[in-house]
Amino acid sequence: MPRLGTASSCIRSAAFAAVAILSLLATPLRFASAQEPAGRLMDQAPFDVLTLDRANDGKVFKVVPLRLPGRKVPEKPKPTDKLRIKLLDTEEEYDVAWANIAKLELYEQLVVAETNKFAAEGKLDDAYEQLTFLLTYYPQAPGISEARQNYLYVSSATAFRQQKYDEALAVLEELVAQNPNFRPTESAAPLTQRLTDIADRVIGSLIQKRDYPATRTLLARLAKQYKLENEPFAKKWRDQLEELATRHKDEAQQHLEAGRFVEAQDAASQLISIWPQLPGAGDLAADIARRHPLVRVGVEHPARAFDSASLYDVAARRAGRLVGRMLVERVAIGAEGGRYESPIAQLTRTDDSLSLNLRLLPIAGPTAAYDLAQRLVARATDGTDEYDAAWAAILSSVSLSSLDEVQAHFRSSFMLPEALLTVPLLQAGPAAPGTSQPYMVFSRDSAAARFILNPSYELLQKSQPAEIIERTFADPQRALQALKRGEIDVLDRIFPGDIAGLKSDISLAVAAYAGPTTHALAVRSQHPFLTSPTFRRALLYATNRELLLTQGLLRGTPLLGSRVVSGVFPAPVTGLELPTYGYDPKIDPRPFDPRLAMALVALAEGELKAKFEKQQKPSPKLAPLLLGHPADELSRIACRGLVKDWKRIGVDCKLQELPAGEFDDSTGKCDLVYLQLQAWEPIVDAQRLFGSAGLAPSTNEHIQLALRNLQASRNWQQARERLIALHRLVHEDVSLLPLWQITDHFACRRSLQGLQPGVLKLYQDIERWQVRPQVAKGQP
Repeated sequence: MPRLGTASSCIRSAAFAAVAILSLLATPLRFASAQEPAGRLMDQAPFDVLTLDRANDGKVFKVVPLRLPGRKVPEKPKPTDKLRIKLLDTEEEYDVAWANIAKLELYEQLVVAETNKFAAEGKLDDAYEQLTFLLTYYPQAPGISEARQNYLYVSSATAFRQQKYDEALAVLEELVAQNPNFRPTESAAPLTQRLTDIADRVIGSLIQKRDYPATRTLLARLAKQYKLENEPFAKKWRDQLEELATRHKDEAQQHLEAGRFVEAQDAASQLISIWPQLPGAGDLAADIARRHPLVRVGVEHPARAFDSASLYDVAARRAGRLVGRMLVERVAIGAEGGRYESPIAQLTRTDDSLSLNLRLLPIAGPTAAYDLAQRLVARATDGTDEYDAAWAAILSSVSLSSLDEVQAHFRSSFMLPEALLTVPLLQAGPAAPGTSQPYMVFSRDSAAARFILNPSYELLQKSQPAEIIERTFADPQRALQALKRGEIDVLDRIFPGDIAGLKSDISLAVAAYAGPTTHALAVRSQHPFLTSPTFRRALLYATNRELLLTQGLLRGTPLLGSRVVSGVFPAPVTGLELPTYGYDPKIDPRPFDPRLAMALVALAEGELKAKFEKQQKPSPKLAPLLLGHPADELSRIACRGLVKDWKRIGVDCKLQELPAGEFDDSTGKCDLVYLQLQAWEPIVDAQRLFGSAGLAPSTNEHIQLALRNLQASRNWQQARERLIALHRLVHEDVSLLPLWQITDHFACRRSLQGLQPGVLKLYQDIERWQVRPQVAKGQP
């Protein structure tokens, strides 16, 4: 009979102890059994299980966790020693001799056993949660390592049966790292055999997806890490890759001999992507690049027009540099105006900013000075094709100081007169016919556009690409895959949320453009409610711009230069030098406030009702809006978010995706249009945006007066003050609905050199680009 007693009876006589035993055994107890568990053990209050010997009928008790040294059951305790226990249900305490204890199971041991049971039954989620629990609270529990290894083995097998081969391989590799000799049973196959079986399926899947770089990387890693280079599966896939690469090599050679350079380049790219170590692969790729240096550029939109100075047309802005140079080109941005250069002249301003001198270079031609002077006058003459009101407002006269120097004189000081001359170098202009056009359009359709080098281009560099091919990708993920596979050499814009992940690829260079793109909404119809500034403000208050930007577009990863804004000119960002002289940092973006937005909608409705009743017209109803947006993923995600936010305040809106390559509504059907602006020179772009002929012309007389005052600025201090005043006016009038600014990034393969970080536009330094195929050496 065991000697059990309460805490006070421990010092009593044996007779009293016998009475205590009888009373204890007569007390109803909760026994641990398979029929009674209340959910998983980890979800219950911890307890140990004490089993008595046969002399005590093998009774089982749940007890409060025992205070054992190191939470370990003694291997050979003295039979006469006693163990203090507290019953879990009644909290009564007793002493029991070790001689009467048949088995003592600690709580953590029970959890380990249940974890193994869950794994055996395929309840992997439960097993995982209990392992996490054990590793957090009982990391020294006996059997925990074995339970963890068994869980990994079962998880890998389960993933394999579900054809999740990537997951199965990753889990099995973790098991190998913990115990390379693990076997669930003596008859089970070694882990290396399981590893090769799974790797075989993974590689087959990668090849089916044409992800050859990942295939080569995995083969090389497995061979090096696990010494599997001589395994049949590794030899099989190496032979298959080499055979496929040989086929592409033969195709590339045939295309090259036939003068089909585009096809030769495509085949060579496949060859390098599949098996760059194939003998002769590097020489063939270099020969193709030497004979016809070709660059393939992945773009979101095909260029329907060519205008490198466009404020809103992303594609025209990009491709415009290929088909024509500008008389004056912006090559950098700065805190007080950009830096401008001309391909045919040296530009200098007089100290008083009353004159701009253009000293022509020899490439301009013998009559260039006269032609240029005539053109400058024509731009200030109303009725001519090139008339520009802003230039006419400042120009006083034009003179020829010599045969190669033209001077433009102004009525008053103007800080950046050269910024008003960002116009194309026309063939009839100062340059000889054709010499200002770097590339000519060879062919163009919705899928691709081919630009071939103009042999008459005056600034031609021997090493620059002979051909540029722009390939359109509607899906950003498809574009990323094409870049990684070598199907394209450059990606002109990366979806913001993909930038961080792409930077980890060592075969690619990822860099930011110099200036941010500001995203805004422009009114494009006479929808009665959109004529109300109150309603336009309501739309901004109803939009959770911070959430849309950070989670929807950036996917939770901060991007330097990207932020919510209160205006359309570049906003200040710590760590970046941007032309922020047109932005007032004291004007905070309107916060997300749906209640205020609903109140403003009601107020706008009342204002319109009163206005229409005064005109004796029926008051308008709030009809659904139609929001047009470009056909790219960023615009789609942003506009879906806008529609969802507006619906919460009772404003219905439908989406209209514009045709690929279009960035404004040409049909007149849309009420609002999502614009991607690059207004990097506020002193000039303010008029281009809000003037009577601007992109978003304002009828607000105060804004028009502010634009006239800005044009009359004599120095930078005046210009800044008047731009800040303009910012406040536009902010109150909501002439444009500013959303956020984003720093766009491009990516290119490292075989393309000369494309430097910090350019304003992709082809800014196209003359410096060089194609130099880089083929990896050694085993893949």
